Amino acid sequence: MVKDKLLDIKFRNKTICILGWYYWKEFYDNVNNLKNYFNIFIVAHRYNKILDNLNLRYKLIRNIGFEYHGYNYFLRNRWNKKSDVLFLQDDLIILRENAIKEIFFKSYKFDFVKWYGKDKKGKLRKSGARVIYCSNKILYLISKKTPGIVSSEVKEKRKASFNVKLLKNKYKIKQTKKFYKYIIFCSKGKKI
Repeated sequence: MVKDKLLDIKFRNKTICILGWYYWKEFYDNVNNLKNYFNIFIVAHRYNKILDNLNLRYKLIRNIGFEYHGYNYFLRNRWNKKSDVLFLQDDLIILRENAIKEIFFKSYKFDFVKWYGKDKKGKLRKSGARVIYCSNKILYLISKKTPGIVSSEVKEKRKASFNVKLLKNKYKIKQTKKFYKYIIFCSKGKKI
């Protein structure tokens, strides 16, 4: 009980930004259960009728830079300038009921955390983080001191980036990488 109250205090002023593409019902059922704890916003790269049934805020935008373009849209247009944000894609299978809460709870001491999990074969993935935590400090610095969250665009051959490397030398940024056993990242949009 005490731990739940502690978690509730830690969740104040926290936001979840979801990049919508697959619209798996199980994923959105889990997310819908979190709307009493977090502000939730969906940046949708294509429309699906589930968006209207969720009772969550969303914005449909063009898919021109994959998830990082959507995250940058959120940073520039929807971020309230004070909340920490957990960016995630909707092709996740969440294996534990409190996984998202636990990720926030384990991340809040850091400014930037990339969370990795297992692929559908059960192997740890060391690239392609599907969950990224950013403190309000790092988001403020990204929005003011860099070009923003850079999306990967094939024509320009740019690599997607949160531009944390540009900031690490000048500002005190606490960064870490975590492996998380409660989420499976699915590849190629295939459901397990």
